[in-house]
Amino acid sequence: MAFNFIPHLDLELDRYLPDPCEPDLVSSQSPKRFHTTKRTMSSQAVVDAVPPVEIDEEGRFKYILLKLWAADHKDEEDFKYLIRGDIYEEVYAGVTPLGLDVECVGGGRILHEPDEKKIFVYGYSQGFGKADHSIACDLLRKRFPHYESIDWKDEGY
Repeated sequence: MAFNFIPHLDLELDRYLPDPCEPDLVSSQSPKRFHTTKRTMSSQAVVDAVPPVEIDEEGRFKYILLKLWAADHKDEEDFKYLIRGDIYEEVYAGVTPLGLDVECVGGGRILHEPDEKKIFVYGYSQGFGKADHSIACDLLRKRFPHYESIDWKDEGY
C-alpha cells in the first residue's frame, strides 16, 4: 500500500488559499489585481488534515500505531494517533516535508474482512513492540462505523 500525505493535503489546502477571482482593492484607481500571497495552514491544521486510518482494503497484514504532531510542538502532549499498514520509514518521509514529526509506538497485525464487516487486531511488531490495540480499535471504529465487529486480543504474532 503506497503511503502519501501530499495528495490528501493538497485538497485540504485549497480551502485556505484565496479565491483567484477576488480582487485586491489596493485603491479604487488601480487596475484589478488578484491576491497572490498564499495563506498558510497552521501546524495544527496540517496535523488535523492527516487521515487517522489508512489500511489495506482487505486481508491479513502488519500495522503500526503512530503518534503525529507538529515538529515545532513536539514537547507538547498535543498529538494525534494514526494507524498505517505501511513501513515506518515511508510514513516518516511523507510527514517531515510538511513540518510534522511522527513516532511509532508499536505494531501488530490486522485481519480485515470487509465482506463480513469485521476487523480483528492482534499480535505485536518484532521491531516496535506491541501497540495498544484498544487505541487502534477506537480509531478503526471511527473509520468504519458500519462494521459489525472490530475487536482485538493481545495474543499471537
